[in-house]
Amino acid sequence: MKKTIKRFAFFILAGSMILSSCSKDDDDDDKPINENPTINFLVEQGYISSDATLNTDQPFKVKVLARENPTTKKNIDHINVRRIHNDQTIADTTFDVGQPEITLQVDFTSLPYAGEENIEFEAVDNAGKKAMISLKITTIMIGDSVVSYTDVTLGSFNEQNFGSFFSASNGQVYFIDEAFQNQDLIDVAFFLGTTSGASLGAPSNNTVIDVFDLDQAPNAWTTFNQTVFVSPAPIDATEFDQIGDTYDFPAFSGSDDLVTQLADNDIIYFSTIDFKLGFIKVNAINPRGDIINIDVKVQK
Repeated sequence: MKKTIKRFAFFILAGSMILSSCSKDDDDDDKPINENPTINFLVEQGYISSDATLNTDQPFKVKVLARENPTTKKNIDHINVRRIHNDQTIADTTFDVGQPEITLQVDFTSLPYAGEENIEFEAVDNAGKKAMISLKITTIMIGDSVVSYTDVTLGSFNEQNFGSFFSASNGQVYFIDEAFQNQDLIDVAFFLGTTSGASLGAPSNNTVIDVFDLDQAPNAWTTFNQTVFVSPAPIDATEFDQIGDTYDFPAFSGSDDLVTQLADNDIIYFSTIDFKLGFIKVNAINPRGDIINIDVKVQK
């Protein structure tokens, strides 16, 4: 009988320990208090509220709602909006708030080239507490097919190793005798001018004609393609490098048939005699200025 009582007492004690342990784990007093504000995308017609795919240079807008923490009652001090592409912050804007709640609309334009970016919205309250949300925008290129010619080297009129004439239709470089045999293909000529420096010109340009004696017998040209240029171009070297297999070329309004004083990383926009649009990027010019290395991207 004595043994039975002891066993019963043991089970009562063990049960008490289990109940005590459960009660301690469930104690709400031990849980940390969330002191952060809140921020959310608003799902409304005409606004992007989640990951999306857009065309290049496409306008879009996002609307967010930021609120103070209901416990701390700290006003939303400001909202940071950051655009991040290739792990680099390409835009960082701060919107001052100073109130418990705000609905913020932000207008954007998608990237001018194909790629992905993350857009972050960060709400910061008066106590420095933060909340952040983000979405991913994938930009696709819609436009004309592009042909790329890289590492093209041209030499001035007295250069023996590199031709001076370039065809945008096939990417070939021609010496003057070869160019005479292919006049209808030649779009650009390179030369070092006494006062104009490293220069690119159309076969129709008077200076080009004089420098290379294109109007002199016995090899007088009969076809002078009228390429025209815009320099500087409406894009920079970074945007040039982003052009892929397709590209939406901007409207062209150039009329110059000669560009001068060229330097590394210059971008020239051009239109050929048959209205094909393209860009030339100057990679390097030798110290003397009579050899130039370029990349070309042109409509197919």
